[in-house]
Amino acid sequence: MNDEVQPENLPYARELTSLPIFAQTLVACRLSRRAVLANLDGIESEIAQRVCDVIESITEKGKDASYDESALNALAGIRTTSKNKAALTALRLTIDAVRLAHCATGYSSTERVAALMRQCIETVWTDPHFARMQVAIILKGDIDQIKFACAEVSINIDQGVSDYVLSRLTPCHALSVFEPRRPIEEEYR
Repeated sequence: MNDEVQPENLPYARELTSLPIFAQTLVACRLSRRAVLANLDGIESEIAQRVCDVIESITEKGKDASYDESALNALAGIRTTSKNKAALTALRLTIDAVRLAHCATGYSSTERVAALMRQCIETVWTDPHFARMQVAIILKGDIDQIKFACAEVSINIDQGVSDYVLSRLTPCHALSVFEPRRPIEEEYR
């Protein structure tokens, strides 16, 4: 059995790419924030939450956003562990995507942002600490809410999502964390 995840097998990958470019980064930011809330503690969590806040600010204003680059680089001081690897990797992919979206011009940039979004989802989706069903439900909820709110105010493909869209979203809560199952071979040793 092949455990490798194909992009078409990720939940809602096609629906995600149908969203405006900054709405895509907002979905990834919200998924990353949930993983951060679940897997980071103390000052590390606060740093990562501030990074998420900066990303949301950029998604709101779109290409007109001005931001302090050092705010996005704040994760550099957080040590990656097996527990927080998925959360930090997802957030770093989201940072790369929002930087790319901020300076994107043309179709190829949009495709690269979509590829980063798929990697972000895959990182959380394949982490054994998170339930795939919960991740799928959360993704679907975020995509539907953001898509509906963007349609209400006619957000174009490369526009920021606006304060209106952000105000329509439900709050982010931590994903439930599970202990990964040991392989069956280890159960009977």
